[in-house]
Order: sequence, then structure tokens, then C-alpha cells
Amino acid sequence: MRATNSQNPMPEEALRATDRIHRQLEASFQTHSLFYDRRKGQYKDEGKPITQIVSVIEVLQAMLSVVLQKPDDARARPRNYFKDDNKYTSIFGEDVYDLTVYLKSTELVRKVEEFLDTLDLELIHQRNLKFYLAMYAACMKTGSAYCPPGELLKLDLSSLAPELLKDSYERVWGHYQRLADKYSVNGERDYDSLAKGPNLLKALSSDLKKRLRKKIRKSARQLGVR
Repeated sequence: MRATNSQNPMPEEALRATDRIHRQLEASFQTHSLFYDRRKGQYKDEGKPITQIVSVIEVLQAMLSVVLQKPDDARARPRNYFKDDNKYTSIFGEDVYDLTVYLKSTELVRKVEEFLDTLDLELIHQRNLKFYLAMYAACMKTGSAYCPPGELLKLDLSSLAPELLKDSYERVWGHYQRLADKYSVNGERDYDSLAKGPNLLKALSSDLKKRLRKKIRKSARQLGVR
């Protein structure tokens, strides 16, 4: 049932809350002491620690960033994926992804948030960069420019080295600043429009492919492969 009172419209994600996939995710996350808040506010009302509560939107944004490699959509248009059935099933279709992929993606973005909190960054930049940084770091960690879900399943996030996050951040930040010159309004850089548009993603995708090709060639040379 999708109809709502026009004066108090329900969020799109609330209309999907009873779908089987969300009940499965709720059970799966609980085995890791996390509470998937498919019914918004449920776990807060139960007194669960706020740091252990994971919103549906948080998981969606993590999947968009890490698995679908659409950090621009994660930043700007996440709720569109609840409004459009095809977009919705690309992430929340039954049996599309192993349930652990949702968990790993979410945990990775949280690791990125923890890293960004250690930097002297304005909040606007933290919000704009975290999804791009999660995508970039996942690709560098798995050694694939497309971060296959199967490789994501193997990731041991406890071994995600600070050096990798720092290196990934420096690459993302460099492209972010370089491209910001093209997004100026009255002489001021419009960082939000940059993060919500396609150009930063294009630049980082190209950068990843070049870096990983070099990495593969270097490994081949070390093994004596020509």
C-alpha cells in the first residue's frame, strides 16, 4: 500500500519496511550487535545505544557508494532508490546480494567516518567526501576498480590500514579541490554541487583504473611475468 495522508506523508523507505529483505537485514545485523532500524525510531525507543542503530538510508547509501559505485547518488539522491522500483530492486531485490555485503559496506563507510573525524575538516567536506572515499578505499583494498561483492565479502575491515585511508583520502581530496574551480558561484566554490554531480566520480574512476593497472603491472614484473 503506497497511499498516504498528504498532510503527513510517510518516507518512502517506511513504505518498504515490511519487505522480506529488510526483515532479513534486521536479523542479520543483530547477529553483529547492530540494530537495523527498518521501523524508524523503534530501537531508539527501546533504549538501544545510538551508535549501534543503523538506519535504512545509511545502509542504502553505503551500498550505493561501495557496491554500485554511485557515491554521487548516495550524496544527493538516495531516496530516489525507494521511489523507483527498478532502482530499488537493484539494491534491495531478494537474493541480489549476500546479506553480509550490506553489513560490510555499512561498516566500511563507518570506518571512513571515523577516519574523517580525525581530520580538521569542515562538516560540509566530510559529508561530501565520505561516500567517494568509501568507494575509493574499497577499490584499493580489493585491488579492483569495480569492487566485486564477492571480494567485499572477503574484506577484513579490522585490517583496513590507516595508511590506505590516508592515501585514498589524499587522492579524493586532490580531485575534489581541482574540480571545485569549475563549480564556482559568485567566486565561491560550490562543493555541494560538485559532490552531487557526475564529474568527481568520473575523475576518481579514471584515477582508480590507472593506479590499479600500474599496480598489476608492477606485481607482474616482480613475479617475472611479461
